[in-house]
Amino acid sequence: MKKKITAIILAVVMLLSTIGTFASSAAVLNEDRTNKEISKLNDMEKKLDNGKMELYINEETAEVAIKNKTTGEIWLTNPYTASENAFNAQLLIDYKQGNSIAPPVGMNSYTNCVGFGNPLMEYTYTEDSVLVSYKMATRELFKYLPERMTVETYERVVEAMKNSELVKSYVDQGYESVSRVMTYSLIRATADTPAYYRMRDSVHSDRKATANLYFELIGFTEEEVAAEYDKLGYESTASDEIAEFTVPLEYRLTDTGFVAEVDSSKISYDRSKYTLCTVTVLPYFNAATQNETGYNFIPDGSGALVRYEDVTSKGSTSSIDVNLYGKDNSYYELSTKIEEQATMPVFGQVLNELPYNSGFFAVIEGADAVASITSKHDTYHSVSAKFTVSPTDITNITSTGDVTDIGLKTNSIFTDKCTVNYYMLTDKDAQTAFNVSGYSPSYVEMARLYRDILTANGTIEKMTSEE
Repeated sequence: MKKKITAIILAVVMLLSTIGTFASSAAVLNEDRTNKEISKLNDMEKKLDNGKMELYINEETAEVAIKNKTTGEIWLTNPYTASENAFNAQLLIDYKQGNSIAPPVGMNSYTNCVGFGNPLMEYTYTEDSVLVSYKMATRELFKYLPERMTVETYERVVEAMKNSELVKSYVDQGYESVSRVMTYSLIRATADTPAYYRMRDSVHSDRKATANLYFELIGFTEEEVAAEYDKLGYESTASDEIAEFTVPLEYRLTDTGFVAEVDSSKISYDRSKYTLCTVTVLPYFNAATQNETGYNFIPDGSGALVRYEDVTSKGSTSSIDVNLYGKDNSYYELSTKIEEQATMPVFGQVLNELPYNSGFFAVIEGADAVASITSKHDTYHSVSAKFTVSPTDITNITSTGDVTDIGLKTNSIFTDKCTVNYYMLTDKDAQTAFNVSGYSPSYVEMARLYRDILTANGTIEKMTSEE
């Protein structure tokens, strides 16, 4: 009996010591996050204050912070560890040139606007709002990035990148690794041409921008790009034309958080040459690092949770897209795959912190019919709303055995406001400590909050005992 009691006591001691280790580790992580959030806040200027919430902005980067005046909690539009890369973007867009059948080209408000030597942002301030107008462009974005290279040059470049301390420093900041950005396929030699490496057609512009940076860091020049083309007898198909899109993003404070809104009627670009396909609002709001725990809530069926530790433990990256109200069968291909319908225009996040958990709950209040929810898990864990402002498609015409692909686009101009209302969630212990009331960060509280929102706006009614 004594041996059993001793064994139980030892087991309890070991368990408590393990819990203490986890708590200590989480405390250090939380302290690092809190200190960096405060540091970012110190670089910003307060622009809005409604008595309950404050909004701060850094005019050099367009980053925004929301602060609860009572509890001191801070929520950032971008990851607290991000440093001069696409993760500092507040907007993502995808566009096509004309009726192109190629995949959409992506831009983001950091790489394609803030990241230029002369930031192309305009700020408009009122008593109730902050409006940031971004002019995003493809200006000289990939001038060091060859579309094709000889085998010898490719091997030399990869080796140089792997040994470059400058490249390593950017990878450490969250940029993609060399192996991920060098998306080239080996084309075998023929009787007429030697073997060479060709960039894959499906490469997204964000990855191209990172690869272009790495080429520049190892000293690759525009002259070397031209020399590679001369060796292979290749003429670049890249267009020298600059694509420009001006997209406004407005912030307004509420008693429980803030509203982020893109008025699509105010988006400007050359519609005779380009089609703006999608706009993603605040793609990295309150993003969590790989070391943090918590989950994203997405409205898949009755609701689904994507836990960060589950994704991280598998060592994988993923992106889950949920179309609100189901797929539009006039646009998407019919499928026999059974999928849950997303019937609620909502999403949220819970982040486990010490001493208080935090998070948010978001309701898409404008343009929800063309919205989808993206739960992303790679360098960071994040969840956001994407709006398809101009759907595009590809069809084919068959004639005497020949098949021709043709790009299709709508001629109508989308003018709705893409509006997302963010509700900040406050931990129960924080509510007690600061003598405030509200909704705490959990999926149960998110459901309660949304029920109260629908009841308040008359969408649903509380049932009586007789019913």
